[in-house]
Amino acid sequence: MDRQKKKEQVESIDDEVNVLHPLLHDIFHRLLNVSYVELTHGPNEMGADFVIERGDPALKETYYIGVIAKTEKILQNFTDVERQIDECTVPRFIRAGKQEVRLTEIWIVTTKSISQNAKDKISEKYSNRKIHFFPNEWLVDRISEHFPAYWHHLPTATGTYLATLSRNMMELDAQTSLLHVPGASANYIELDVEAIDSDKYRKNSKEESHTVNFTNEVLSNKISLLEAEMGFGKSKLVRRLAIELSNPEVLKETKVLPIFQPFGIFKEKNYGSLDDLIPALIGDATYSESNKNGTSFLLILDGFDEASSDPERSRELIAELFNDVRARENVHLLLTSRPFKLLSLHYS
Repeated sequence: MDRQKKKEQVESIDDEVNVLHPLLHDIFHRLLNVSYVELTHGPNEMGADFVIERGDPALKETYYIGVIAKTEKILQNFTDVERQIDECTVPRFIRAGKQEVRLTEIWIVTTKSISQNAKDKISEKYSNRKIHFFPNEWLVDRISEHFPAYWHHLPTATGTYLATLSRNMMELDAQTSLLHVPGASANYIELDVEAIDSDKYRKNSKEESHTVNFTNEVLSNKISLLEAEMGFGKSKLVRRLAIELSNPEVLKETKVLPIFQPFGIFKEKNYGSLDDLIPALIGDATYSESNKNGTSFLLILDGFDEASSDPERSRELIAELFNDVRARENVHLLLTSRPFKLLSLHYS
């Protein structure tokens, strides 16, 4: 998407409370040296829709910023903005009333534009205040920097989740790489994945298996087991699957949201049912958006064989999880392990 289309998408935001505020909340959290963001819009806002706590590393000081967020053009007649600036002079409490602060800086953010005359008049009238202006061009840059999935018209929480998951998977890939050669290409060698029919699996059939498209195979089955000996690249393969499904365009096509967790952590957390597990891993907002949009979930649990302590509890967890997944139309499961025949007891 070119910059003009991005700008038009930002300009089309007219819902201040339900669209702009959640977007700004996520953006502010990503800004350098910001340690706290509080949405204060409402009857007790006293001029500021947000209060931002930001540190100055050089001076070792913390200061507080009041944000005035708008979804309309700011022109010479800026009566409402003027009222909010005046109210920003009043001390206020944040952190559920536990801390009183004064706003030493004001940011005026809009999804539209701010005329130069408006900037000049505001700066002149409030020459004793530190005021910064952020029109839609600033929003375009921040969204592109931190939430590129937004340009694909994904809900805010879902876009943030996908970007975070993809980044985490790539970081994990880098951390687990055995060989780092400066200047070398990070090309990935595609692996052949062979399917084994579940009946043949149980009967230890010697018939030949057949190569499959891994992504298609996982998405077309309720439960998939990826088995290979240690060092064959199981974990890397499923991380690449998670990255592939984190692409906003792929999500639009598949309507499947990937969720990744090592099996050892899953076992340790003991989430209970999928109704508890999925929101805990993707966040309540993403879970709500996914259900509203009819999105299904692919739960990837990596390294069943690595959770070696209390194998009986592992078997119980797998049995419970398999039953829970089978009972739901919108959940798929992918489990990785070294060849471990006890899984066949639960696989049908």
